[in-house]
Amino acid sequence: MSVKKPCKIDSQTPVTPPSVIGGEIEVPESQEQRLGVTKPPVLLIRQEYLAQLQAMHKALNPADGAAVNCQVTQLGTRVMLTSMTAHSEYKKLLEQNGIPFQGGPKKKFKTRRIVIKGIDPSVDPLEIQNDLSDLGYQVLKVVNMTSARTKGPLPMFMAVLMDDSTAGEAEKVKRLCFYKVKIEGYRRITLKTVP
Repeated sequence: MSVKKPCKIDSQTPVTPPSVIGGEIEVPESQEQRLGVTKPPVLLIRQEYLAQLQAMHKALNPADGAAVNCQVTQLGTRVMLTSMTAHSEYKKLLEQNGIPFQGGPKKKFKTRRIVIKGIDPSVDPLEIQNDLSDLGYQVLKVVNMTSARTKGPLPMFMAVLMDDSTAGEAEKVKRLCFYKVKIEGYRRITLKTVP
């Protein structure tokens, strides 16, 4: 039977407990990142609308919303908010006042990797990408695969496709760039080192 040793706590690093304000827990930034809390994206408003933005901020009641941090730059005014709910409310307020803005949550998309076997390594990956695009697939990148030992090119390419409804049908393609090909899903292979 093994005895578990107690874990050591470093006394040098300060621990900041979360403070409770009005029933809500305030989490410090370093702990926010560990908990996976996402910060709202920055909104950018062009300089032409600076006067309208200032008038809108004068009409705002500070007790109603969260803290708004604004920075005036050469491109325009950068607006940074503290939470995602305040971000969405602020965007609605900008739309109501007719102030155009840029920024918002980045769209996340899934990708699908496929391996195209049977094409000569001398073929330009851009030609393969154009050929796949002509067939209706959204191709992000095509790369020639290389041998792990010799670092030389292999007669296969890896393509990264947008994972939409048509990406699953890419394995049915039989000809690309005037070559007879076999397309498979990408399987990551780990090389074992021999002692």
